[in-house]
Amino acid sequence: MIREKFNEVFITSTNDTIYDFELLNFSKNVVLKYKKAIPRLFRYSSADYYNIRALETQSLYLTPSGNMNDVFEGLSCEISDEVIDGIENISDIAFLKSFSEEKSSLLMWAHYADNYSGMCVEYDFSKLSETLLFHLYPVYYSAKRSTSRHLEWVIAEHKDLKRINEEKYYPNECDWLKDIMSLFLSKSMSWAYEKEWRILVMYPQMHNEAQDVEDELEEFYHIDSQQISVVDCVKAVYLGPKMKRCIKEHIKEICRDRLGGIPVYSTRLSKEKYALNYIQEE
Repeated sequence: MIREKFNEVFITSTNDTIYDFELLNFSKNVVLKYKKAIPRLFRYSSADYYNIRALETQSLYLTPSGNMNDVFEGLSCEISDEVIDGIENISDIAFLKSFSEEKSSLLMWAHYADNYSGMCVEYDFSKLSETLLFHLYPVYYSAKRSTSRHLEWVIAEHKDLKRINEEKYYPNECDWLKDIMSLFLSKSMSWAYEKEWRILVMYPQMHNEAQDVEDELEEFYHIDSQQISVVDCVKAVYLGPKMKRCIKEHIKEICRDRLGGIPVYSTRLSKEKYALNYIQEE
C-alpha cells in the first residue's frame, strides 16, 4: 500500500519535479500514519567485522551516494563534460542505506552478500524512531529519467555549501540543494526486482540545524550523524549457505546473548528448484 501511494507521487507530478515538501507530506500522511503497513525489510551484506558489529549494536552506517553501484545514482538527464568532471565532488551529496522487500533473491545474495557467504538481516521498521521514519522511502522504478535539474548547478551549490560548513559559517536559512531528494528515490526498471526501500539523508539535512530551516521542513533536519540507531528493529538473521562455520557460531551467539534470542536461520539449497530454504537454528 505504501509503495503504491509513493508511486502516485511520481506518476501525478506535472512538472517533472518532486518537491521536498511533497516528500515530507508523504512521510506525515502515509509512512507515519500507516507505519504498521511498512513491510518487513531485508538488508543483504557481507559478514565482515563492520556488518557483524552493526548487527550487535543494532545500528547502521549510512553510505555516501558516490559508493552506490548504479551509474545513474542521483543524476538527472542533463549530463555534460563539465558534469562528468564534477561527479566526484558530489559523491557525498546524499547518505543512504538500502533494503529490500525480498529475502530470497538469488541475485541479491550473490551481489550484496559476498556471493552467498554473507548474511541477510530482517528489520521491522514500524518500530523505527519517528525522526528516521521521515527519511524512509520505497524506490520508484521508471523507464523515464528526470530532466528537472541541471547538474552543473547542483555541483556548484554543493561545493559552496561544503565550504560554508567547513568554515563554520552557517546561513540564517538553509535554502541549499532543495528539491533534489527525489533524484535518489527513482531508479531504472532494470532494478525493480530488488523492491528497494531507502533511508535517505541529504548533505544539507545532516549538516544544518533544524532552526536554520523553514518550519514546514524542520522534521528533515534532525539527523546529525551517519551512524543511526535501529534498536528493537532487528527481527531475524539469515546466514548464507557458503558462510564459514566459525562466523555462523559468532553471529548465533550475538543473536542469543545480545539481541534477546532473535531467530537465526541457516540457508539450504532447494533440491527441487532454483530456490533457497531457511531452517531455524536451535
